[in-house]
Amino acid sequence: MLEKILLYLDGGETVKVLAPWALKLAKAFEARIFAVFVVNQATLKEQAQKTKQKIKNLHSNLEEEAWAILYEIEDDAFEENVKISLILEEGKPEERLLEVLKSFELDAMIVSSQAKLDFKELIDRCQGKTLIIK
Repeated sequence: MLEKILLYLDGGETVKVLAPWALKLAKAFEARIFAVFVVNQATLKEQAQKTKQKIKNLHSNLEEEAWAILYEIEDDAFEENVKISLILEEGKPEERLLEVLKSFELDAMIVSSQAKLDFKELIDRCQGKTLIIK
């Protein structure tokens, strides 16, 4: 039974395609969604070098974008009468996702096949949890 589902959001198409599908799944199982966005410091450093922008500015912009995405899915969840928790993390996405999965004792994790993740690491370390890649 799926009671608590982690939904990894990394912006872009994830929100438009994956989020509505995840909300329908959660509604069908009367499950709570844990919507997670991870600010990846390594990616910020790479972007700073490429764009010559300060990491602090990039971090601030990404954090604002992340909260906008999380609040958008929260609004959608309320419309669908789905319980939701919003989580903004920092660090390596795979590590943060697995930590959230473990600490909240979640039943499943939904991630986009387009997400920039090490899927092998996720699969190897999911420890018997359901991993849905869509």
